[in-house]
Amino acid sequence: MANYGEELGYWYLRLNGFFPITNFVFHSLSSETRKARYNADADLLAIRPPNVSEVLMEETLKWDDKIISDHDQSKFVFVYCEVKTGEYDASKLFAEERIQYAKKRFGLSADYSSVERVFKTILIANEEKPNNLNRFKFISVDHIIEFIRSRFQDYDEVKYPSRMFFDSSLIQFLIHEARKKRRSRD
Repeated sequence: MANYGEELGYWYLRLNGFFPITNFVFHSLSSETRKARYNADADLLAIRPPNVSEVLMEETLKWDDKIISDHDQSKFVFVYCEVKTGEYDASKLFAEERIQYAKKRFGLSADYSSVERVFKTILIANEEKPNNLNRFKFISVDHIIEFIRSRFQDYDEVKYPSRMFFDSSLIQFLIHEARKKRRSRD
Protein backbone atom coordinates (compact mmCIF):
# COMPACT_ATOMS: atom_id res chain seq x y z
CA MET A 1 0.00 0.00 0.00
CA ALA A 2 1.33 3.36 -1.00
CA ASN A 3 -0.28 5.74 1.51
CA TYR A 4 -2.33 6.01 4.68
CA GLY A 5 -5.58 6.56 2.78
CA GLU A 6 -5.20 3.34 0.82
CA GLU A 7 -4.28 1.46 3.98
CA LEU A 8 -7.31 2.81 5.84
CA GLY A 9 -9.51 1.93 2.86
CA TYR A 10 -8.10 -1.59 2.80
CA TRP A 11 -8.84 -2.17 6.50
CA TYR A 12 -12.26 -0.52 6.24
CA LEU A 13 -13.19 -3.04 3.56
CA ARG A 14 -11.68 -5.94 5.55
CA LEU A 15 -13.59 -4.93 8.68
CA ASN A 16 -16.80 -4.90 6.63
CA GLY A 17 -16.44 -8.48 5.40
CA PHE A 18 -14.61 -7.85 2.10
CA PHE A 19 -11.57 -9.57 0.64
CA PRO A 20 -9.59 -6.65 -0.86
CA ILE A 21 -6.77 -6.54 -3.39
CA THR A 22 -4.51 -3.48 -3.48
CA ASN A 23 -3.01 -1.69 -6.49
CA PHE A 24 -4.74 -3.78 -9.14
CA VAL A 25 -3.16 -3.06 -12.54
CA PHE A 26 -5.44 -2.59 -15.53
CA HIS A 27 -3.80 -4.23 -18.54
CA SER A 28 -4.96 -4.02 -22.14
CA LEU A 29 -6.60 -0.63 -21.95
CA SER A 30 -7.32 1.09 -25.24
CA SER A 31 -4.39 2.36 -27.31
CA GLU A 32 -5.44 5.96 -26.56
CA THR A 33 -5.29 5.30 -22.81
CA ARG A 34 -1.94 3.55 -23.14
CA LYS A 35 -0.45 6.55 -24.98
CA ALA A 36 -1.37 8.84 -22.11
CA ARG A 37 -0.21 6.41 -19.45
CA TYR A 38 1.26 2.97 -19.99
CA ASN A 39 -0.65 1.35 -17.20
CA ALA A 40 -3.35 2.35 -14.80
CA ASP A 41 -4.42 0.82 -11.53
CA ALA A 42 -7.31 0.63 -9.12
CA ASP A 43 -6.26 1.41 -5.58
CA LEU A 44 -8.53 -1.34 -4.27
CA LEU A 45 -10.72 -4.04 -5.72
CA ALA A 46 -12.74 -6.09 -3.26
CA ILE A 47 -15.34 -8.84 -3.15
CA ARG A 48 -17.74 -9.71 -0.37
CA PRO A 49 -19.67 -12.98 -0.51
CA PRO A 50 -23.36 -13.06 0.41
CA ASN A 51 -24.54 -13.51 3.98
CA VAL A 52 -21.20 -12.72 5.60
CA SER A 53 -21.31 -12.67 9.38
CA GLU A 54 -18.79 -12.63 12.14
CA VAL A 55 -19.38 -13.18 15.84
CA LEU A 56 -17.08 -11.52 18.33
CA MET A 57 -17.59 -11.72 22.08
CA GLU A 58 -20.93 -13.51 21.51
CA GLU A 59 -22.19 -10.59 19.41
CA THR A 60 -22.71 -10.49 15.66
CA LEU A 61 -20.69 -7.64 14.20
CA LYS A 62 -22.54 -4.84 12.47
CA TRP A 63 -21.37 -3.63 9.10
CA ASP A 64 -21.12 0.02 8.13
CA ASP A 65 -24.27 0.92 6.22
CA LYS A 66 -22.34 3.43 4.11
CA ILE A 67 -20.91 0.44 2.24
CA ILE A 68 -23.22 -2.51 3.05
CA SER A 69 -26.96 -1.90 3.15
CA ASP A 70 -29.44 -4.44 4.46
CA HIS A 71 -30.43 -4.95 0.81
CA ASP A 72 -26.81 -5.94 -0.05
CA GLN A 73 -26.43 -8.57 2.70
CA SER A 74 -27.63 -11.50 0.59
CA LYS A 75 -25.67 -10.56 -2.55
CA PHE A 76 -22.16 -10.75 -3.83
CA VAL A 77 -20.77 -7.21 -3.57
CA PHE A 78 -17.94 -6.15 -5.85
CA VAL A 79 -16.09 -2.88 -5.21
CA TYR A 80 -13.80 -0.80 -7.38
CA CYS A 81 -12.33 1.82 -5.04
CA GLU A 82 -10.10 4.81 -5.63
CA VAL A 83 -8.43 6.66 -2.75
CA LYS A 84 -7.41 10.30 -3.01
CA THR A 85 -5.83 12.00 -0.01
CA GLY A 86 -4.73 15.07 -1.95
CA GLU A 87 -6.24 17.14 -4.74
CA TYR A 88 -8.27 15.31 -7.39
CA ASP A 89 -10.64 15.98 -10.25
CA ALA A 90 -13.83 13.98 -9.71
CA SER A 91 -14.65 14.05 -13.43
CA LYS A 92 -11.50 12.06 -14.22
CA LEU A 93 -12.29 9.21 -11.86
CA PHE A 94 -13.86 5.88 -12.79
CA ALA A 95 -13.56 6.05 -16.56
CA GLU A 96 -16.04 3.69 -18.20
CA GLU A 97 -13.20 1.67 -19.75
CA ARG A 98 -11.75 1.01 -16.28
CA ILE A 99 -15.15 0.13 -14.82
CA GLN A 100 -15.73 -2.38 -17.62
CA TYR A 101 -12.25 -3.83 -17.12
CA ALA A 102 -12.87 -4.26 -13.38
CA LYS A 103 -16.25 -5.89 -14.01
CA LYS A 104 -14.68 -8.26 -16.54
CA ARG A 105 -11.91 -9.16 -14.07
CA PHE A 106 -14.55 -9.96 -11.45
CA GLY A 107 -16.32 -12.14 -14.01
CA LEU A 108 -19.31 -9.82 -14.11
CA SER A 109 -19.33 -9.61 -17.90
CA ALA A 110 -20.76 -13.13 -18.12
CA ASP A 111 -24.44 -13.85 -17.57
CA TYR A 112 -24.85 -15.20 -14.05
CA SER A 113 -28.52 -14.38 -13.73
CA SER A 114 -28.95 -16.85 -10.88
CA VAL A 115 -26.36 -15.02 -8.76
CA GLU A 116 -27.49 -11.78 -7.15
CA ARG A 117 -24.72 -9.24 -7.22
CA VAL A 118 -23.94 -5.58 -6.77
CA PHE A 119 -21.09 -3.60 -8.32
CA LYS A 120 -20.03 -0.40 -6.55
CA THR A 121 -17.58 2.34 -7.41
CA ILE A 122 -16.35 4.08 -4.28
CA LEU A 123 -14.15 7.11 -3.76
CA ILE A 124 -12.40 7.48 -0.43
CA ALA A 125 -11.03 10.99 0.03
CA ASN A 126 -10.42 13.70 2.60
CA GLU A 127 -13.06 15.96 1.11
CA GLU A 128 -15.99 15.52 -1.22
CA LYS A 129 -16.07 17.32 -4.54
CA PRO A 130 -18.98 17.62 -6.97
CA ASN A 131 -19.81 14.28 -8.56
CA ASN A 132 -22.14 15.47 -11.29
CA LEU A 133 -21.93 12.22 -13.22
CA ASN A 134 -22.86 10.11 -10.16
CA ARG A 135 -20.25 7.53 -11.08
CA PHE A 136 -19.26 6.76 -7.50
CA LYS A 137 -20.21 6.82 -3.84
CA PHE A 138 -18.08 9.06 -1.62
CA ILE A 139 -16.86 7.92 1.81
CA SER A 140 -14.65 10.29 3.78
CA VAL A 141 -11.34 9.30 5.32
CA ASP A 142 -12.62 10.73 8.62
CA HIS A 143 -15.68 8.43 8.50
CA ILE A 144 -13.43 5.44 7.92
CA ILE A 145 -11.15 6.38 10.82
CA GLU A 146 -14.17 6.75 13.13
CA PHE A 147 -15.60 3.41 11.98
CA ILE A 148 -12.28 1.64 12.64
CA ARG A 149 -11.80 3.36 16.02
CA SER A 150 -15.33 2.50 17.06
CA ARG A 151 -14.91 -1.15 16.08
CA PHE A 152 -11.68 -1.38 18.07
CA GLN A 153 -13.17 0.40 21.10
CA ASP A 154 -16.28 -1.80 21.10
CA TYR A 155 -14.20 -4.98 20.97
CA ASP A 156 -11.16 -3.83 22.92
CA GLU A 157 -11.00 -7.02 25.01
CA VAL A 158 -10.35 -9.05 21.86
CA LYS A 159 -8.64 -6.57 19.55
CA TYR A 160 -6.02 -5.16 21.91
CA PRO A 161 -4.44 -8.50 22.86
CA SER A 162 -4.33 -9.50 19.17
CA ARG A 163 -3.16 -6.15 17.77
CA MET A 164 0.19 -7.58 16.67
CA PHE A 165 -1.60 -10.02 14.33
CA PHE A 166 -2.56 -7.04 12.17
CA ASP A 167 0.25 -6.58 9.64
CA SER A 168 -0.14 -2.81 9.72
CA SER A 169 1.57 -0.45 12.11
CA LEU A 170 -1.17 2.10 11.41
CA ILE A 171 -3.89 -0.33 12.54
CA GLN A 172 -1.83 -1.43 15.53
CA PHE A 173 -1.61 2.23 16.52
CA LEU A 174 -5.37 2.77 16.07
CA ILE A 175 -6.03 -0.26 18.30
CA HIS A 176 -3.67 1.19 20.92
CA GLU A 177 -5.37 4.59 20.62
CA ALA A 178 -8.83 2.97 20.93
CA ARG A 179 -7.77 1.28 24.15
CA LYS A 180 -6.57 4.56 25.64
CA LYS A 181 -9.79 6.29 24.64
CA ARG A 182 -11.96 3.49 26.02
CA ARG A 183 -10.08 3.45 29.33
CA SER A 184 -10.43 7.22 29.71
CA ARG A 185 -14.16 6.87 28.98
CA ASP A 186 -14.71 4.04 31.53
